[in-house]
Amino acid sequence: MKTKTVLFVLSLLAIGVLLAACGGNEAPAPTQPSQPASVATEVPEEQVPADDSADTPAQVPTLTPSQTVALAEIVNTTWNWVEMIENNPAAQPVVPVPEMYTIALFDNGVYTVRADCKSGQGTYTVNGNQIVLSPFPVTMQICSNESLEPQYLDFLGQVATFGMRDGKLVLGLQSGTGEMRFQEGGGAILSAEAYPNVTGIEMETLAIEFSGPHQFYLVPEIPYDDAQTPPVGLPQHVQAVFDEMLPPELQPGDPVFYIIPMAAYKEMWQNAGDSGVDDTLGLLQIALSEQPLPIPAEGMPVLPNEHAPAYNDLAAQGKYLSFDRGYGVRFVARFNQTPAPVTNEGLFYVFQGFSYDGNYFYAFFYPVTTAALPDTAEDVPEDEMTRFSDDTAAYMAERVQMLNGLSPEDWEINLETLDALVVSLDYFSTFDQPAAAPEPEANPLVDVAWQWTAFSDPAAGETPVADPENYVILFNEDSTFNLIADCNVGSGTYTMDGSALTLKVGQMTRMACGEESLSDRFVGYLGNVATYVFDDSGRLVFNLAADSGNLYFTGGATIEPPAPDEGVPTATALEPINVWAGPGKEYGSYGTVPIGATAEIVGKSADGKYWVVQVSTEIAPDGRGWVIATYVQAENVDNVPVIEAP
Repeated sequence: MKTKTVLFVLSLLAIGVLLAACGGNEAPAPTQPSQPASVATEVPEEQVPADDSADTPAQVPTLTPSQTVALAEIVNTTWNWVEMIENNPAAQPVVPVPEMYTIALFDNGVYTVRADCKSGQGTYTVNGNQIVLSPFPVTMQICSNESLEPQYLDFLGQVATFGMRDGKLVLGLQSGTGEMRFQEGGGAILSAEAYPNVTGIEMETLAIEFSGPHQFYLVPEIPYDDAQTPPVGLPQHVQAVFDEMLPPELQPGDPVFYIIPMAAYKEMWQNAGDSGVDDTLGLLQIALSEQPLPIPAEGMPVLPNEHAPAYNDLAAQGKYLSFDRGYGVRFVARFNQTPAPVTNEGLFYVFQGFSYDGNYFYAFFYPVTTAALPDTAEDVPEDEMTRFSDDTAAYMAERVQMLNGLSPEDWEINLETLDALVVSLDYFSTFDQPAAAPEPEANPLVDVAWQWTAFSDPAAGETPVADPENYVILFNEDSTFNLIADCNVGSGTYTMDGSALTLKVGQMTRMACGEESLSDRFVGYLGNVATYVFDDSGRLVFNLAADSGNLYFTGGATIEPPAPDEGVPTATALEPINVWAGPGKEYGSYGTVPIGATAEIVGKSADGKYWVVQVSTEIAPDGRGWVIATYVQAENVDNVPVIEAP
């Protein structure tokens, strides 16, 4: 089977020990290195000075500068920690199991660490031969009392330089207090955090209940390849691997749990013109829908081909499983191209299933054996070989019947233990999140000061409004509106359903605005609105109920006054109000300010009925506007000067 280098994820379960280093190129303040607790600190005999005096302490050779090396020569490699040189106190301990304490630097600025039973990854920065390893979270397992994990992580947090000496990577500690030496340990596999996770599964949430060693990895896409028989190909997916194996090391006989995004799996094979995945998944879905008993003794639909590369010629111990995350069928199976006696060779516990949401295909393979079978073909008794040769079909049926008669405890590993592993599968997927509510369509009426410019009725036709700026309605997002009706102001609520519009006028002031005022008429019209449209000229048109007429509006200017300085006199609008060019409506309106708008007061009218506020010179040439005092809350106005009307 072809393999390719596969990136894997270091599952960061929780924030653990943090390295002391911080980002940037400035090395953090030095701290006293810790001494590995379980490593002998004696200097090898050949390194002890010739003086045999017991009063003379052992000396470690003076640290010499390491050879400068290009970063490109040490990246993408696993380095095993072999020695720790300290000069205060002098010590040269040797690491007993170097491959348990590793570091790998990658050319994208990511580094990964193994510290005995823990692992993690972070980022690093380099300036010349100086290096800073950023803090990183590690997994939370508790290592043995003899573990060097705490000391190793402590030392890494003090790393300041890098170089090479005698074929070893040398990481120098801050202030020259010591150095860590590493032996090359082979190629490194970059953590999957370096590439996007498109499976939808959040890796840190994955969990299964299993007492043996296991680890989840995010495995990148394995391209479709029909040069193999049968063809192979997988989209980016998740694997749970066992016995401390890595995905690149996985072989067809190894235990593995696949979680494969089903849509991407089908799409990959469809794009290759191969219906194999569609057909097999379809057969499996039919089987799980009908749930025949007993399950077929052979020919079960099984994927992926990477782990089931031949015909399923034996299936026994069938059982349907249903659990929180999904459902499926488990059975003991083997895969052979040609008939062969039944032995423990190539027997697997197999689970094939789906997530309830239809987003994932599950496939689990775990080697099993039983004392009821010979281990290999060489161990098959002669009479059994004769039965196999004389009538293979009858022999296979008898073997399946025998295997079906075994209890779960008759297997190594207990089948119910593997069942429990399957049904314990848990994770969080972005597919679990409820679909985001569609963004509501923008309300075309809000945040515009709509000025009433004309009205019409079936008899009189369209009639213009003399002072549009005196009749303004302002819609808010919270289904309320504010209005100016000549000398009166008010508010209300509205409902919209498509083009249907209903306005309910609430509180209104009741000032007498003069015989020519349209205040009452305007308010009465608003209470009779049925629908709205925009005409060809862009005007907002309110259609009145029973085809009794229309109101026409144009969007007036909405003014945002400059923010006032702290402590100056201010006016805050209690209602949407007009900003006039002088102390009276006859001067004309510059536009409308919304509720809550605050402007600096620079003066007042002689009669005290208007405040003069600061506005942009783009709105008023002199930077002044006039607002009715009764519609604002004024503060700090004791010494405001009187300004003559323009």
